[in-house]
Amino acid sequence: MTPLTQRQVAVRAQETAAQLLSALDREGMVARFLNSYAKEARRPGRTANPERYRELVDTIRRESLLVLVLEVEAEAPSRLGVRMAGHATPEQSKLLALFREEFYSALERGLGWEDEDFSAFLRDLDLYRKLYGDFTPRSRGRAPSDSPMGPFVDRCAILLDPAMLDLARRAAAKFEAELVALASARLKKIISRR
Repeated sequence: MTPLTQRQVAVRAQETAAQLLSALDREGMVARFLNSYAKEARRPGRTANPERYRELVDTIRRESLLVLVLEVEAEAPSRLGVRMAGHATPEQSKLLALFREEFYSALERGLGWEDEDFSAFLRDLDLYRKLYGDFTPRSRGRAPSDSPMGPFVDRCAILLDPAMLDLARRAAAKFEAELVALASARLKKIISRR
């Protein structure tokens, strides 16, 4: 695979941000998740109040965006052909820095948030990064019936249905896996495109 030019990297970074936001908003991933949970868990009260529902969609959308962005950060180096662990060439490091800069700029424009809101999002992203770094994924020895854990799963479950926390955690873990798969697939498709 021939290396991408700086312009190609910048365009792909911008397109990645746009497609992730589109998946959350135009494709209605969060609303679909909430409605599915309410139906499958027989908890119609979770989505019955329009004001509460809109607030829940907005809050879980923001949490979902954190997961998507972290997945893009994790996969972008390998998708761009950048070797990690200090072995990246200066050119590869520049391309990766350009990708990140363009991705975050496009994300900020696409979200249309005030500077202070985007700064708060970046602080939360740093917190998620740390929490995921400290988080040990489920070991193979744990029973599948054990309640899933992790920053997104815990936060989303508390927002979704604190009265049925284990059920909400399982639903949130399934949704998190869907978000990770989405980010991975979109990034792969966008970067590999010629």
